[in-house]
Amino acid sequence: MNFFTKQSSKAVAKRFVLLFLTMLAFGFTANAQIPTFNEILERYYNPQDLVVKATAQTPPYGQQFENYTFEEWETVSGSSVEPKNWNSFKTADTKNFILSMGLKDQISKSTEKHTGTTGSYSARVFSTSTLSVIANGNMTTGKIYAGSTTANSDSNYNFTKRSDANFNNPLTTIPDSLTVWVAFKPKDASKGNARITTTIHGDTDLKQLAKSGDSPANMVCATANAEITATSTSAVVWKRMSIPFVKGSNNDPRYILATFNTNATPGGGSANDELYVDDICLIYNPSLNMELLAQTEYNVSNINSANISVPFTLNGSMSVYNINKSDNEVIAQLSDANGSFANPIELGRVTTNVSGTINGAIPAGTPAGTGYKVRVVSTNYPMVSNETNVAINFTYIPVPEVEIALGDVLAKSAVATFAPNTDCANYYFVIVPATQSVNAAYVKANGQAKSGEFTATFENLISNTEYKVYALPLTSDGVEGEMASATLKTDALVPQVEIAQGEVATKSATATFTPKADCVEYYFLIALATETVDAAYVKANGQEKSGEFTATFENLISNTNYKVYALPFDVEGTAGELKTLAFKTQAFVPQIDVVRNEYAAKSITATFTPDTDCAEYYFLISTETVDAAYIKANGEKQTEVFTTTFENLTSNTAYTIYALPVDIDGFNGEIKTISVTTKALVPQITLAQGEVATKSATATFTPNGDCVEYYFLISTEIVDAAYVKENGETKTEAFTATFENLISNTDYVIYALPIDVEGTAGELKTLAVKTQAFVPQVDV
Repeated sequence: MNFFTKQSSKAVAKRFVLLFLTMLAFGFTANAQIPTFNEILERYYNPQDLVVKATAQTPPYGQQFENYTFEEWETVSGSSVEPKNWNSFKTADTKNFILSMGLKDQISKSTEKHTGTTGSYSARVFSTSTLSVIANGNMTTGKIYAGSTTANSDSNYNFTKRSDANFNNPLTTIPDSLTVWVAFKPKDASKGNARITTTIHGDTDLKQLAKSGDSPANMVCATANAEITATSTSAVVWKRMSIPFVKGSNNDPRYILATFNTNATPGGGSANDELYVDDICLIYNPSLNMELLAQTEYNVSNINSANISVPFTLNGSMSVYNINKSDNEVIAQLSDANGSFANPIELGRVTTNVSGTINGAIPAGTPAGTGYKVRVVSTNYPMVSNETNVAINFTYIPVPEVEIALGDVLAKSAVATFAPNTDCANYYFVIVPATQSVNAAYVKANGQAKSGEFTATFENLISNTEYKVYALPLTSDGVEGEMASATLKTDALVPQVEIAQGEVATKSATATFTPKADCVEYYFLIALATETVDAAYVKANGQEKSGEFTATFENLISNTNYKVYALPFDVEGTAGELKTLAFKTQAFVPQIDVVRNEYAAKSITATFTPDTDCAEYYFLISTETVDAAYIKANGEKQTEVFTTTFENLTSNTAYTIYALPVDIDGFNGEIKTISVTTKALVPQITLAQGEVATKSATATFTPNGDCVEYYFLISTEIVDAAYVKENGETKTEAFTATFENLISNTDYVIYALPIDVEGTAGELKTLAVKTQAFVPQVDV
């Protein structure tokens, strides 16, 4: 019944190691005395937390285990918890110090739940291992006593401790069976099953011995024992077990002692075997009996039932909470006239688990007979009671009736056929709006009288309206029957008008309106598609017409979405569906032709020619890419053919001429562009050599039109344009220069650098000259 294993030399050695380590943990010295078990409890447990309070849960039928749903838990030491009224190793007794060191947590509060439970928790019982020593999980309603290190020793047992309410569960009746939800998840299913051991016993501290079973045996009243096979080795899989009680020799039950172990063999199994336990219930076999009826003869008619009261006695476990079924119902049944319950008639039912009375009724129209029987049956647990004979007398009462069958229902008329039964001598009928309140007196005073089957046609009704047809049947003695009624709704008139699109231009559109048969008039109008228009707006602002009509809508905006609306009305002034026709006016195609004329280094001439759809246009010239908005905001505006010259441009530069055409409604056309590059300025200068002497030389400088200034000098060295511009003389017009003080018989170069109006230098021109040599002579 506990975790202790059989003795071996290796096992003994391991236990002494455990003892030594424990002593070190307690800080013992060589001279320290070994503490008693009670001293260990005082040091490491809170004795006040060991008190177990009785459960406050309301039990099902009969005496039950306390805290049978495992919803109530309490702290027993430190962080250790145990379910109330159930106990494990943390509340165990032992006189063996070595064993006291092995009392570990082997039970925990679990949130694993089986399907259908209303609780939140279950008990998880698990095994542990210390140095390969297996300690089986152990949960009991009594108290654990660990007296030996040998697992299968009768010194190890669970027992009822009558002197302490925390370690006993009183029970003075013997149930028929024990039911419980379990989930067994061993590490190795081949190492055995878990076990439940249950003993109902007399007034003694009965022990469930590890080896020898219940002691004393002569105090056993009944037992319910079973092994629990693995439900899964990898997951928590629940099953419901039902274990019958087997009678013992004692007939004076006082207590019940129940134990759950993770292995049927003490010290067997593996570490971390897990047994989950929840919703335990003791079952007392139920019984159902029907008591004597206060009345056994009943009178019914074709229209009146007979009240009946059926008392019954119900005992035992009904609607067992852990079986996951609907609450029990007790149903009173009536047989047929021959006493057969093959197709019973239900007289009434109640939802109950205890004795009571069913107040029901024998249905009207039940045939007369003396062979009827009454019984009661239950649903959870299913049982059938004894039967009682009853007699039924039947009296026929005339019941005048008339059936109303509706025929054709149109917008303005309806047809109904009235068919009376044989008890109906005559009847009155009438049709009224469904909203009108009508009683029998009204029908009799305002209706039409008829006898026999009759078909009536009701005219001049209002379309799309709900009506009620009433018929009041009477017997030959003038007794009124139940008033019959039938509801109908006249068809709705469906005023409709079709809209057909005609010609659509840039500023106008036509549409033809064709009303249908139920349409006596209609209203129409046209509006921009962006406007919000409903039926009320069309009726208030539209043009009224009847019959087919073609409308022409003028002064529209080109390239714009419109909607034509038509609202039809029927003869009663009820509007039909608002019809719409969407279309878009044609777009003007404003275009402009741009022709580039002359262009130079500083100017470009262009001609703009708009087409007939172009009411105006905007133009500009730019070196950048621009869009329509920019052109409209920054360009020049014209309406006719126009030629312009763009001045003050930059030479040798790419330009784009833009023109944006716009139609009469302000819609932009396609931007037209022409790309052109201004001509480059080419400043040039011509050098003409003049007279060259020994000490001087002349040269004439003639600039072209692109040359606004030039620089010139004479030098015996090779120079570049920068040198000429920095050191030369500047001129703007044609000029003849005389260079003086030259060296005779020497090569010179005359340089000229032309510059355009933008400061750009042209080609450096040169002229090579050589001064004449002196010719010294002597006459001899």
